[in-house]
Amino acid sequence: MKTLTFLGALFAALYCSAQADVRITMIDPATGDVELTNLGDADLDVGPYSMCNFPDYDPISSLTGLATNMVPGATLTFTWPALSGSDGECGLYSSTSFGSSAAIVDYVEWGSAGHFREGVAVGAGVWFAGQFVPGTGPFAFVGGQGDYGSAFWVLAISNVRITNVDLNQNTAQLTNMGTVEEDISEWYLCNFPSYLEVQLVPSQIGDFVLSPGETVLLEWSSLSGGDGEFGLYNTNAFTSTAAMEDYVQWGASGHQREVVAVAAGVWNAGEFIFGGSPFIFNGTGSDVGVAFWSFNVLGCTYSTASNYNALATEDDGSCMFPDPNDCLGDLNSDMVVNTTDLLIFLGAFGTICN
Repeated sequence: MKTLTFLGALFAALYCSAQADVRITMIDPATGDVELTNLGDADLDVGPYSMCNFPDYDPISSLTGLATNMVPGATLTFTWPALSGSDGECGLYSSTSFGSSAAIVDYVEWGSAGHFREGVAVGAGVWFAGQFVPGTGPFAFVGGQGDYGSAFWVLAISNVRITNVDLNQNTAQLTNMGTVEEDISEWYLCNFPSYLEVQLVPSQIGDFVLSPGETVLLEWSSLSGGDGEFGLYNTNAFTSTAAMEDYVQWGASGHQREVVAVAAGVWNAGEFIFGGSPFIFNGTGSDVGVAFWSFNVLGCTYSTASNYNALATEDDGSCMFPDPNDCLGDLNSDMVVNTTDLLIFLGAFGTICN
């Protein structure tokens, strides 16, 4: 009997330890977009839950035509028209008891503090009095379970950059330097006139869905040649500045898509990488231009050569060395410097050369 009681208690403890923890993980007041994520380890149907931006309230079941049962790790994205304005709040409630701290599940406010439901959120321990997220959004939650408050909210920035191009291996590395997850599977690679959708590359190392800080290495045969360009697009609108995400060119400037990149603010007019690959981006998410790229400088790397290049990082076979057969002072080319050479020199001494 004691054994059964112990096992029952253990089962109950294990069962109770599995908890759903649905949080607000992204909001965009400009578009009304909301993202919820189940950070817990149990399923939860959020259909009966409600969203609040006082004085507006709406059940989630009325805002999305998608399934509302969320397994651990799942996200649910929908548009809520009431989520608007440069100054507001967003509360997630498990019931319509909007004044109850037991009902509020998560909360964020932006633009200023002291919104109508801040006190309820503070009482529930899901926000801190007087805090707010500055700016107009979109905003992304970058914390984990148990993290609450404005310190865990940042501007939601999509910023996937080209960070390595190897023309010898026909590969390119892309890195998510933003603050939100990005699915690049339907993006496009461009080295005019060649284009390829990312998900169609012959091979890759890494996933097409990039979390902040993650990279993916893509193989593409069109990444070759000593003179070219590489543009990263979020659609196949190749002349659109809104579609271009990043850009780099090498060998010469003035390639077909340079003007699009310059207008998009991701490259500087007339710049190009003049060395050999691999090209490596050493900047941050906001750095643009050739100054933030390192590369192999081709030239003579042997210090004893007459054309030694101290800046060269890769030898190009151009080094010139003195001919070991040259014999200084051998004026008659008999490979011996002797009196005969001296007499030739003295005979020519004082001659005025035209």
